[in-house]
Amino acid sequence: MKSCEPCNRSFGSQDALDQHLRDSPVHALSYDCEPCDRSFGSQDALGQHLRDSSAHFQLPRTPLNRFFQSFNGFVYDPTLPPTESYSSLQRFYGWRRGEEESDRAWQQFQEALNQEFRLWFGAEDDLAAWHSLCRAVEIEPLPRTCHDCKKVQ
Repeated sequence: MKSCEPCNRSFGSQDALDQHLRDSPVHALSYDCEPCDRSFGSQDALGQHLRDSSAHFQLPRTPLNRFFQSFNGFVYDPTLPPTESYSSLQRFYGWRRGEEESDRAWQQFQEALNQEFRLWFGAEDDLAAWHSLCRAVEIEPLPRTCHDCKKVQ
């Protein structure tokens, strides 16, 4: 008699035991996603889950995302305007203007905003960056110089 120890079952031949080990769902390979506590029947299915599941979505490491994610316990929604997220952060921590921690966070927020702006629109003296910004807010015709771009209202 051949037996399957994990199942505590006996088989009349090695062929029967081999078939059981090959076909029984109990012995099927499992590909686990530990953070989600889910199992998948193939490596491809696990890969698709890791790629497409919102549970595994990671925000790009932009200055504003890094700023807001640096506050433990604060749930950051990147779809909101940055000023709205900052107001939520203030409420979350109970900050008041003039308090040291509030002032420090405000300065860090301003720096993150500046870095984010430069990331998306370039440096202050970059005419192509200014034109990109002008196009985004539908300014036509495009100003000829950076100085002229700054004067547009």
